Amino acid sequence: MKTIKTILRYLFIAISFLWIAFIIAYSIVGSCDTATIISDNTENTYSIPVQSPRAHISGFKNVYSVPVSFKKGDIVMVNGQVEVTTELPFVVMYGSFLALGETPYDFTNTFSKAQGTNITRTQHHYSEKISASKMIEQDFDGYMIFVVYSASTKGKGTIKVEKGYGNMSVVIMR
Repeated sequence: MKTIKTILRYLFIAISFLWIAFIIAYSIVGSCDTATIISDNTENTYSIPVQSPRAHISGFKNVYSVPVSFKKGDIVMVNGQVEVTTELPFVVMYGSFLALGETPYDFTNTFSKAQGTNITRTQHHYSEKISASKMIEQDFDGYMIFVVYSASTKGKGTIKVEKGYGNMSVVIMR
């Protein structure tokens, strides 16, 4: 199991590098003048509170964030990954989305749709990947934020963010 996990981790890293190489190549021969890549691989939180389904909004956590400066017409692509583990004896819904905020803890402007899945302790290390791209409609200075949350109808507790197994990259094509 650990070998498969290691192979999948390196495969994700390789695909990320190919994606970045494509963006750089496109910026050289394509219609954009520059491509800027901003990355973060330092987790801002190591635990996610398991809330009741109606209260999960209060449990939003910033797992990765980077300062960004967008201009109208920029094409922005974001790619992220996080690994979580639950030891709780019941099913937990885990969710994530990307947001733009004036601070690293302002999650009001979503950049991607929310996605989620149910995880159990038998899955142990669950790896979540998220990506989104958009053309920017107005100038913006603030933060791109990888937001995570969890909920359950069976109880409360926390799920763990695994240190060193995730990242977020933002590519800005101008």
